[in-house]
Amino acid sequence: MIDSGLFGRLYDPVMELPENLGLRRLREKALDGLRGRVLELGIGTGRNLPLYPEAVTHLVGVDPDGAMLGRARGRARGAPFAVDLIPAVAEELPFEDASFDAAVATLAFCTVQEPQKALSEARRVLKEGAGLRLLEHVKMDRKHVAWAQEKATPIWKRLAGGCRLDRDTLAAVREAGFEVERVERHLDGLVLTVFARNPG
Repeated sequence: MIDSGLFGRLYDPVMELPENLGLRRLREKALDGLRGRVLELGIGTGRNLPLYPEAVTHLVGVDPDGAMLGRARGRARGAPFAVDLIPAVAEELPFEDASFDAAVATLAFCTVQEPQKALSEARRVLKEGAGLRLLEHVKMDRKHVAWAQEKATPIWKRLAGGCRLDRDTLAAVREAGFEVERVERHLDGLVLTVFARNPG
């Protein structure tokens, strides 16, 4: 497996092309309309930080990768709102119940070890009616593509910081008890933007 420090250093250069080809626009759309105190799960190098709307007053970002959090701290210095960056895994959030107005993850749930537990934790720390926004690549519906994703995942995980190509993140959101309000499909369903809420 690639060393996590090296992966953290490589992440931004590797992502530059997809960001310029439309990923940044998808990030902005996923974050649109957020306000108040927001939790970002798997904040990584902080690529979302310049994209949050002005109504966000406090962003709390968690990530287990210290190298990535170090890069995120550089981006956080220019943010127009308070930012706290905390080394933590999504499955064990060090926050009180019902303490956030929204939660976000972009290209993060592919690496979460226990996505169901992480989503249950997200629901715990969200206020009733609070939104969950996800932008994730997922296992595709087409059987032959899904089969290829499953077969490629063991090797890909070792090369890409634990990233899995075969996650059914939308099903996990529903199983965690979130109410899915809207799903936007991109690249023929390889990438999804999920708009959900915590029903309480």
